[in-house]
This record gives sequence, C-alpha cells and structure tokens, in this order.
Amino acid sequence: SRLARFQGASKVSPCSNGLRYVAERPLSIPRIRSMPSTVFDSSIFRDLFGTPAMRAIFSDEALAQRYVEVEVALARAQAQAGVIPRAAAEEIAARAAIGTIDLRKLKTETDVVGYPIVGVVHQMAKQSGDAGRYVHWGATTQDIMDTASVLQIREALRLVDADLLAIE
Repeated sequence: SRLARFQGASKVSPCSNGLRYVAERPLSIPRIRSMPSTVFDSSIFRDLFGTPAMRAIFSDEALAQRYVEVEVALARAQAQAGVIPRAAAEEIAARAAIGTIDLRKLKTETDVVGYPIVGVVHQMAKQSGDAGRYVHWGATTQDIMDTASVLQIREALRLVDADLLAIE
C-alpha cells in the first residue's frame, strides 16, 4: 500500500491500536549522542532560553560549590557563636577549596540517597580531618539546599540586571 511504501515497510499487517496498517520495520532515525531532557540541555534550543554565563551559574559544578560555601559559612557562624570550636571552623574553611567536591562520587551518593547534601558532607568531613565531625553541625539538608539556591539566584539576577542596564 501507499502507507507502507511511505513508511519504508517491507510488509504491512493489521494493527491492534485502531490504525489499519503498521510498518513492521522501524523508520530510520538518526542516532543522537545524548538526548536532551529539556530545552536547556538541547544544543539546538539552549541559547534561546539562556546564555553560557547563566548556564554556568546553574551548572552542577557551581551548585556543588554553593553547597560548600554554605557549609563553610555555617561553620564560621557557629564558631563565632561558640557552637563549634573556632579551630574546627578554620580547618573546614581551609580545606574546602574551590573544586574539592568530586562530582562523580557526589552523583553516586545522590543516586542512592536522593539528594546531594549527604555526599557533600561526607566529602567535606573527610577533607577536614578531625574537624570534619563539625561539618553540617545542626543543619538540615533543606537549609543548605535552599541557601545554595538563593546564592545561585542572586548571582543570576546580577546578570539579568547587567543585561537590563545595557538596554538603556
């Protein structure tokens, strides 16, 4: 039939889904290296909805770094309030250098637990030696995640502000 030739089928048979015919041979679809799940992941559409600078702010690397920054700020504030030893806070801050979170390990632990903070805390605690027992002291996962999100949003709004000022 004409439908079969159009779909490239070698044979046509009745179909149970209510259609009269179905191709038994699948259409030839080009193989895609990785399929984007959103327009932001798409190499075709992503620049319509964001810029490289904005994507960098919301990247996995930047998010992990914001988690670390929040944990360090928490330790410093707790040391200032006398909740944890000042030396512990200084050690946590000193060992929490940019890029110290292994994202592969973080993904593995996130896949098991369902959220990333446990993995961040485990890595920071290990990096901080004896002071590591004070990482995330008294905080909730949501405290850290929400604060990190706000830091990302604040940085993103600076980009938006700069773009708006450039229009004037």
